[in-house]
Formats: sequence, structure tokens, C-alpha cells
Amino acid sequence: MAPALRVTALLAAALLLTTATSADISETIYTVTVSSRLTGGNKEVLCAQISNPTETLVLSITLNVDSTLNDNSTLNDKSTVIDNSTVHDNSTVNVNTTPNVNTTPNVNSTPNVNTTPNVNTTPNVNSTPNVNSANTNKRNVILESSIDKDFYTCTNFQVPMVQTSTVATIQVMLKGKDTSMRNSTKVLIVPSDFVHIIQTDKPIYKPGQTVQFRIASMDVNFLPVDRVYAEVTLQDPNSNRIAQWLNRTLSGVAILDFSYPIIPEAPQGTYVITAVTDSGAEITHNFELKEYVLPTYEVKVYLPSMVTILDTQLNMKICGKYRSE
Repeated sequence: MAPALRVTALLAAALLLTTATSADISETIYTVTVSSRLTGGNKEVLCAQISNPTETLVLSITLNVDSTLNDNSTLNDKSTVIDNSTVHDNSTVNVNTTPNVNTTPNVNSTPNVNTTPNVNTTPNVNSTPNVNSANTNKRNVILESSIDKDFYTCTNFQVPMVQTSTVATIQVMLKGKDTSMRNSTKVLIVPSDFVHIIQTDKPIYKPGQTVQFRIASMDVNFLPVDRVYAEVTLQDPNSNRIAQWLNRTLSGVAILDFSYPIIPEAPQGTYVITAVTDSGAEITHNFELKEYVLPTYEVKVYLPSMVTILDTQLNMKICGKYRSE
């Protein structure tokens, strides 16, 4: 008779992995843990554990991108665990969340998680992932392995890039000679947070000088990322657009260089550089155009004409002058 395969949530996982094994040696216990909030373009961690397999099993875990999440819908930032210990539908458990979660016997609790198990224990079910959602775009294989003894692993996987918050499905399939099962859970993929910087070579320019500036984009780890800037504009103090660059792509070192010569008759005041990415993110930077005189200063140091090795003290005089005009 096929071993029973059942589903539970994170809080009970550590206890059930112990008690179920000692209570009934014929049961196969599995647990898969992954953060329920993933960042597009990042590498995340998924951990899988199988205890007491009674036959050779083929484990397959995939990430299926389903659909764009509505603006008024959210998934709690939590860690999601799929395993095969019994709980009631819609049971509430406490989970401590981090962006990358490794399953360990000790679990701290904070946010609430609602888990709705959906288990198919019918033997001899086709193990090919059944992706029949009309909105499914991409299927990414996270882990595939043949298992005939106790098994535990954590693996890094690449989360696909998304433009908006997107719901995806982590699907777990186990197939043996006499038993086949499939289970899944929803996760939220959010767009990567990028840091965009506009930097000029100086904060104040004189009429007739050339403005040089650059744009850089980095992720939250301050690593350069490739971005497309649909539009970069320069406006004068009267809000007139005096320069424009279209569809400039950041790649490689992820820095875009620009320059613009300002005519001697240009109006003085605050100029605004605006950059808009292909995803609609907008960043601005200001600089001043005005006639000015650089401040000057001088420092004079007066030392003794002679210093010997017998001197225990040295008298010196320092004078500084600062002129703003």
C-alpha cells in the first residue's frame, strides 16, 4: 500500500518530522521551504528534506510564473513550507520571515500564514508538471533529484525579472513506482529595488561652460544593473526643454555619460536634469547656472631657521587667509 503523503505548515514541521517518523516507520515525510516573497532578478534559497523514503522517489520542484497581482491584493511577507503532515484547511500558524529561509528544527514565530493544502494521493499519477493556467508565462526548474534515502539540500535559484508584483507558484512533485503526488503554494515576486544616481561634475556652472553629468543604476547590493532610460531631458529655469536624449541603455559598467554646452547668453538660475526609465521610474537632479568668483585662500607656515637634535620643542607659526571675493 502506498505511504500516506500529507500536508502541513511551518510551525508544526520540526515536531512532525520527529514524531511521524517514530510513530509509523512506513510513512515518508517531506518538507520544502522557501520565502513567500521573492525579489525579481535575485537569487533566492529553497530547502528540501525527505525522511524515510520507502521506495525510490523522483523529486521535481518548479517555479511557475502565473499572473500580475492586482494593486489591492497582497501576500504577507512570510516563509512558505510545503510538507506532507496533516493539518486542517485554512489553519493559521506563526512564521518568522526572512528573505531567504533555511529550514531548521527551531522556528521563531511572528506573522500569520494561511495555508490551504491541496493533496493528490492517487497512485500512478503522471509526474509531468500540469501548468494549465491561462496566465502562465514561464516554468523554471529549481530542483530535480532521484532519492532512495534520507535527503536534505538547500539550493539557490534565479528568480525571473518582473515589471510589477507577480504571483507565482512553487510546485512540488514526488513520483515513485507505487505512489505519485503533487502539491503547490503561491509566492509573490516583487520588482527589484534599484538605486538611480545622477551626478554632475560640479554643482555650479558659469554661462558658456559645458555641463557634464552621468547616470548610474545599482541594485540594493550596490551592484551595477542594466537599465534602459527611455528619456533624459534638461530644462532651463523657465521650464523650457533645451536638451533631450532618448532610449539610452545602461550595460556593462552601468554608467551613462552626457554633456551639454551652455551658451553664454543662457538664463541664470536652477536647471533640472530628468531621467525616466523604461519602467516609468523618474529621477531628477538640479544644478545652478550663475556668474560667480571662486573663493580663494592661502596658508603660510613659518618655521625656525634651524632645528637641532638637542631641541625638545619646536615653535612654529601658521597663518591662513580666506577671501570669498
